[in-house]
Amino acid sequence: MKKILSSKRNKMIALVALLIFTLAIGITLALMSTKTDALTNTFSIKPVESEIEEHISGMNKAPVVRNTGKEGDADCYVRLRVTISPDNVEGREDGGLFTLDYNTTDWTKKDDGFWYYKEALAPGKATTPLFTKVEWNQKDDENNPDYSNFKEFDISLYQESVQTLALNEDGYEVTDAAGVWKIFDDQTTPKTPEP
Repeated sequence: MKKILSSKRNKMIALVALLIFTLAIGITLALMSTKTDALTNTFSIKPVESEIEEHISGMNKAPVVRNTGKEGDADCYVRLRVTISPDNVEGREDGGLFTLDYNTTDWTKKDDGFWYYKEALAPGKATTPLFTKVEWNQKDDENNPDYSNFKEFDISLYQESVQTLALNEDGYEVTDAAGVWKIFDDQTTPKTPEP
């Protein structure tokens, strides 16, 4: 009887071992034959499109920048540069012929010469005007504009816009306007080679 129990026990152990071996082979074959598709993370940049619109009335002009993107496109930050030629005709000092009434409530001028709009623009939205009138500085005795010293001049406008989101060099999101513009300028300004 002892031999039979021993034989049953051996059979049971052999059966369990065979079951484990069969299960291991089946799992290995299943894993080796499983085919997976490559996972692709697609990142797309939403377009940012903007343009200057000038509302002109006589000598006055009111430039705004409009985000011309479609619904679903990105919000953007904008900046505007004003170039006046010749450069000595604008301002009250040094006998300038006219003055622009810059909107310092919604716009901020920085050392790089650009005027930065303080808010982000959604697609279809426009900034407030950077200025609305060209005020002639020279007046006659009745306080009317005196154009006797008139010189031809040009007011040129140039604008740029960027998405309201950028990634810094460490891969972290930057959403504040100053940080986004710094990343944009660092990536688009040519580096001067060191001697």
